[in-house]
Amino acid sequence: MDKYAKEVGKKLIELSDEEREPFVTGYMPFNHCCLKMLKCDSCYVCGEETPWLDRKHGIYLCDDECMKIADCRYESGEHFNT
Repeated sequence: MDKYAKEVGKKLIELSDEEREPFVTGYMPFNHCCLKMLKCDSCYVCGEETPWLDRKHGIYLCDDECMKIADCRYESGEHFNT
């Protein structure tokens, strides 16, 4: 998906749900905000390898705790570089 985003000149967060769909293998139960991707990457918060991509921020997250931490950081003004 990273390669596709670069090919179309967008950041991961800018891809629409339709553009992400070919890479999705399932949906994450926590808040239904994450998509299970074919490729794993490091969790933005803890660094653990994970296939779960948060649709809101365009970052990889491994569980609900990391999602809460990322949401707090975002609300505090942190911008995610994806």
